[in-house]
Amino acid sequence: MASDTGKEANDDDRISKLPDSILSLILSSLPMKDAVSTSILSTRWRYLFVSMFNLDVNFYIFRPPPPPHIVQSFTDFMEEMLFLHTEGNIQRFRLRYIHISGLDSSRVCGWICAALWREVKEIHLDFTSLYDNFPKLPTALLFTSKTLKILKLVNLHVMGTMGVPINVCLPCLNCI
Repeated sequence: MASDTGKEANDDDRISKLPDSILSLILSSLPMKDAVSTSILSTRWRYLFVSMFNLDVNFYIFRPPPPPHIVQSFTDFMEEMLFLHTEGNIQRFRLRYIHISGLDSSRVCGWICAALWREVKEIHLDFTSLYDNFPKLPTALLFTSKTLKILKLVNLHVMGTMGVPINVCLPCLNCI
C-alpha cells in the first residue's frame, strides 16, 4: 500500500529478526527496568532480558521504602534473573544497595556470588546504610576471582564490614 509520500508502508518488525546475541547486546545497554519491560513485546522477547551481559541493580529506585511485598517480589525477580542467566558470562555487575527493611542481606550476597560464578569482568558495589546493616560479602570469592578486571567499591568499610582475606589473588585486575 502506498502512502501519501509515495513510500510503501512497512510494518515489519525488523529488530525482532536480529540474532539473540545482538538483541542481548542492545538490551545490555538499557537500564534494567527498561530491558525487562521489553518482555511484553512478544513471546520472542519474553525471556531475552535474562541473557543481558550487563546487570545494573539499583535499590535507589525504592525511595521511599516500598511495602514488604514489593521488596519480596523484587528479590525473587533478581534471583530468578541471575539463576536463569544462561547465555555466556556477565560482563558487568553493578549493585547500588541501600538498606531496605525486609530485605535479607544474605540474598544480596547470593547475587554477588552468582555474578562471580558467571565469570564477571567488572563489579561495582555501592552500599549505603544508615544503620551499618551491610550485607556480608563473599570476600573469598570476590578477592580471588580469576576473571575480574575492574573492582569498584564505594561506601564500604573494608576492614570492618568485609575483611580482606589473606590470600588475595586477582590476576586480571586492572582497576580498583
